[in-house]
Amino acid sequence: MLWSMYDLGFPTDAVEAVKHLYTQASTQIRLPSGGSTDPIPVERGTIQGDTLSPFLFLLYLEPLLRWLHVGRGYNHACADLHDHSGSLDSLQHMHLNNTLSNGAFADNLICLAGSLRNLCIQADKLTRYSNWAALQVSGSKTKVIGILHGVAKTGMWKKTQRNI
Repeated sequence: MLWSMYDLGFPTDAVEAVKHLYTQASTQIRLPSGGSTDPIPVERGTIQGDTLSPFLFLLYLEPLLRWLHVGRGYNHACADLHDHSGSLDSLQHMHLNNTLSNGAFADNLICLAGSLRNLCIQADKLTRYSNWAALQVSGSKTKVIGILHGVAKTGMWKKTQRNI
């Protein structure tokens, strides 16, 4: 986490403040009887209920989000751009073309891809990052959704129906 903050250009004093906040951090749970538990060391994750925690989680995901965006994603456009010559007309329409690879909100992530091959690559990136960063992905919340645009031409729909 601290390495990511340094890499993203956060001021050293901000990084140090987060470091000190989490050094030997502990939490306690209030019991219905009115007492509380002994201090529980915070060894992983963020401090529950702390207003800084959602921001720190996004920083934790930032390397994954950047990696997902490299070379993959779903290309959507308002206009069909076949002219890649660099002409003025082509350059004026570039703003109508965009690639979206992912989106994150709180502890939810969406990975987008324009093909099954790229979706598999994105899933592999998520798996590798999860293993590296000790990120637990919820299998029960994980979904794969596909828009089968143009499948009549490829015959993919018939292949897919047979596999279901």
